[in-house]
Amino acid sequence: MGNNNEKIEPLVRISKNKYGFVDADKNEVVPLVYTAITEFGNGYAVVVDHETQYRKFIDATGKIIFALECEVASVPYQGRTICRKNDKWGVVDIVTGKAILPCEYDDINCCSKDDIRYDAHFCYLPNNYPEPFEENELSASEIIILQVAKDNKWGIAEHLDGKILLPLEYDEIILSDERCSDDKGIVLQVRKGDKWGMQVLTIALSTTKNNHFDTKIRTVLPCEYDDIQDIYGSEDLFWSVKKDNKWGITDLKGTITIPFQYDEINNFYMPVDCKIAHHGFLKVKKDGKWRVINFNGNPLAPCEYDNIKFKYDKEEEKVVLSLKKDKNWDLIVIDYGARH
Repeated sequence: MGNNNEKIEPLVRISKNKYGFVDADKNEVVPLVYTAITEFGNGYAVVVDHETQYRKFIDATGKIIFALECEVASVPYQGRTICRKNDKWGVVDIVTGKAILPCEYDDINCCSKDDIRYDAHFCYLPNNYPEPFEENELSASEIIILQVAKDNKWGIAEHLDGKILLPLEYDEIILSDERCSDDKGIVLQVRKGDKWGMQVLTIALSTTKNNHFDTKIRTVLPCEYDDIQDIYGSEDLFWSVKKDNKWGITDLKGTITIPFQYDEINNFYMPVDCKIAHHGFLKVKKDGKWRVINFNGNPLAPCEYDNIKFKYDKEEEKVVLSLKKDKNWDLIVIDYGARH
């Protein structure tokens, strides 16, 4: 957003409910002629024309860059706007007017490969909403990944060229909160019916085209599992999976590192800044007894217990495990400070 944008702020509502913009000195920059108006973001604001109800995209000087006949339009990112027309969603390039994704989708959600975020303000008709605009947070980075829905099925598309990365054949798609460490990809938990699978979406700068990205999706697990859960502290490298009422562990290559044999697999949750979090270990239950193992299934405690309690000493960088067997409690101290 340029310096001119930073000087602009919305005027208060005046007679006949018209909106415009002023600069820092209260000089009118955008005339107060619009039914609704958004804040500026990424160099543009969206305004609603009173007569046509078109959404118009203006720059910091008030110049109209593009007009779009639709009910809803987001503040553009990389020249793309997410819009709704006749209750269907799509993506339009506001520079060329080209439909990146035609307005034929029932829903569009946004996600990204980074934690960079911006607020995209959707501009609605005033008779539907009491306020001139409604705020919705969209994730953004160099590339935005879109979850798109049609006929109650979800898929994944890319916002720059509309490429369908994952076909619209899933009942639910859940994206990991963070990039997995090995290939900077995004883990997707996908559901068909009552069965879950896993995909990994990788995003990298193109080696053949400037300012373009290569995106690929690979299947880690097919949709044949009862449940899939992330494991805290594994940086998304290991996941617990359930099949035939038993839990096991998989890595992102789809290798089952711990067979399906446990009734429960629980994480020991540690603070985000915990230095030992990524060493990771698990509390697992089998035949009514608990034991402590690492992500590869190796035991960290010598036998099985009726109960296991956990305490992390941040200053000493130690983990204390309280282990109950019959009526007796044992203590095991794991010193992670020596590993750094």
